[in-house]
Amino acid sequence: MPTPFKGPKIHPEDCNNPTCEHFARNRPVEKHFVISPRLFDQRCLDRAGRAICRIVYAHGVKIETIAHISCVSDDTVRRALQNKPRFDEQPDTIENDYAYVDPEYSVQYPPISSHQSHGRHARRKAEEKPKKVKTIIHATQADTKPRINREPSIIDPSEDTPPPPNKLDARSPSPCH
Repeated sequence: MPTPFKGPKIHPEDCNNPTCEHFARNRPVEKHFVISPRLFDQRCLDRAGRAICRIVYAHGVKIETIAHISCVSDDTVRRALQNKPRFDEQPDTIENDYAYVDPEYSVQYPPISSHQSHGRHARRKAEEKPKKVKTIIHATQADTKPRINREPSIIDPSEDTPPPPNKLDARSPSPCH
């Protein structure tokens, strides 16, 4: 059995990561940016933020909700969930996620076995699949046979005209206006 990994200490005044209370109240975290020349080189989510995304997503929180509460884009959350390395970094060790987050997360969002997590993930994927939308095809786009050498039908004008109204019929207009 491997020894538990001790993650870095989290200082609440320096941290922009959401707490369990943010998720319970559906409130976004307040971001405090440090202006530096390397501002654009900084990642949107630190190691603890990526771990939080994976933990709450495994418990059924939607990507859009995680992005809203963390004040990042949906794509940033998706990248954290995929755990793909960027630039020269190594991918995160997912087994150590709970070591990087506040201990309250292990109470509110207890660890799930990988089998349960994959089952929830598959169900969520099925729910999030876009539903097929019926599209209306314009007449010019439809696959129809061309109308070549088709003669117009001959219409008898006497068949199309309605009979004149009966003067004794109550529905006919009154001759006295």
